[in-house]
Amino acid sequence: MYRHGVPGAFMSLIGSTLLKEVSSKKSVQSSRDVLVHLDDELRRMLNKQGEVAVEDGTTANGWN
Repeated sequence: MYRHGVPGAFMSLIGSTLLKEVSSKKSVQSSRDVLVHLDDELRRMLNKQGEVAVEDGTTANGWN
């Protein structure tokens, strides 16, 4: 399901900012590393650690 409006814009802003931050780390060497770190940071930012299920999210496209 696609998210629209303010919640979708908010997730896009957070995702874009974190993607730039995560992809600039020297320890990140593959697209898998980027996605793993991005997931960790999103969960930390949204305080979702330890929750059973996270249904909200965003889609990442364009990985080679």
